Amino acid sequence: MLQRMLIATFFFAMLSGCQTSMLHSFEKIHPGMDKAAVLDIVGSPDANTRMHGKDRWIYNFYEDKIHFEKEIHFADGNVIYVGDAWNPGTDKTAHQTDKKNQEVEANLQAEEKAREELRRNNAKLFREYEESAHNKDKVRYSPAFVDVK
Repeated sequence: MLQRMLIATFFFAMLSGCQTSMLHSFEKIHPGMDKAAVLDIVGSPDANTRMHGKDRWIYNFYEDKIHFEKEIHFADGNVIYVGDAWNPGTDKTAHQTDKKNQEVEANLQAEEKAREELRRNNAKLFREYEESAHNKDKVRYSPAFVDVK
């Protein structure tokens, strides 16, 4: 009986000792690792997205009743970011991006209007130059002919 208890205690100790926390697993991941190595260490992600040409793996887990959300970002199949959930800055929100795009569009329209005005002025100047070059701007007097019958 004592032998069975020792064996059970030994197996329990081995099983509990083999488990590693997810936080410690994330410490093993570093930039430059490939996706296969990451899968071996922390397993499959809970969610994944692709944003700005990067793969983004999201892991949600609890440790000591505390919720953690960690992310791993990949570019060209290699880790470039490991850490807490990434949030874009306030200058990258949809509202800010729309506002910036509207300002750019307004500037482009103003520039196009200025270019059109410049084209009209250049065309007017060219017509005036042509007329002066062909002496069309000078009044020429032609003799008055009398009809002979």
